[in-house]
Amino acid sequence: MKFYHKPTDFNVIGGVNINHVQNNLDSASTKTYVNAHIEFDKGITGLEMKLYGGFDGGLKKNSVRRIHEQMPFFIENQLLKNSYEQYNVFVGVKGKISNQSLFYMNFGGNSIIDQLMFSTVSDKSDTLRSSIDSLGSLKAVYNTVSTVYFRLGAEYLFGDKIKLSGNLKVLNYGSDDVYLHLPSLMYDINAHFSPVETVKIRVGLTGTGNRNNLILAENNKVKVDAVGSILDLNARLDYRFKEKGRIWIQGSNLLNKNYQMWYGLPNYGITVMGGISLGLF
Repeated sequence: MKFYHKPTDFNVIGGVNINHVQNNLDSASTKTYVNAHIEFDKGITGLEMKLYGGFDGGLKKNSVRRIHEQMPFFIENQLLKNSYEQYNVFVGVKGKISNQSLFYMNFGGNSIIDQLMFSTVSDKSDTLRSSIDSLGSLKAVYNTVSTVYFRLGAEYLFGDKIKLSGNLKVLNYGSDDVYLHLPSLMYDINAHFSPVETVKIRVGLTGTGNRNNLILAENNKVKVDAVGSILDLNARLDYRFKEKGRIWIQGSNLLNKNYQMWYGLPNYGITVMGGISLGLF
């Protein structure tokens, strides 16, 4: 359902999300979830800005392919469950500060049942071996996670050749529970430069705050260790030719920082790679 009031530039969209979920072969585990979906935005008189917000929730599908995008050591014999967002509520403001600049700012909160996380297994006994990853250390665990967050982002254009952008997200998990490998701070800063139409250059800085890791032995908590923060300077150069392909080279961890994406698994040092991409049709 959609409603728009043109004199006040007020727009509302409402509906219902219905999900019928079965997380395993046991039909007794089947559940039906119903979530309201509401989102709105309203223009601010005299400014090129809008207030916006919403309330929703629903099923968050997990798959081996999707999990590999964030944690490549997950294997198929680990327990795989879908996550369910009980609610997600947010409100914010976005728009133009000037003709060259855009920004957004919002805050909100959500709660997710069966949020997929990973802990470390210190005991390689047979009772744990079947549920750990291919490196024999990280174990998939699920927990209910409630989060309050604040997000801020902006971009600025210098003519049509240079763009600066940045994003910041601060999270508070609101509990004494340990949320594994989830950062309390995430940020990125990027500079884009295109001296000619066929050449694009990007330099960026990506980082997170400190994270925690839970160490298990026979499924009992042993201790909590800090994984540490992440600071990654990265860059990429693209050259496009004849609208059919491009040559690219990119580098990551250019400051050669010693950090861990996952507990006990140090990241590579300075890494550079390149390639050619062609569109045949």
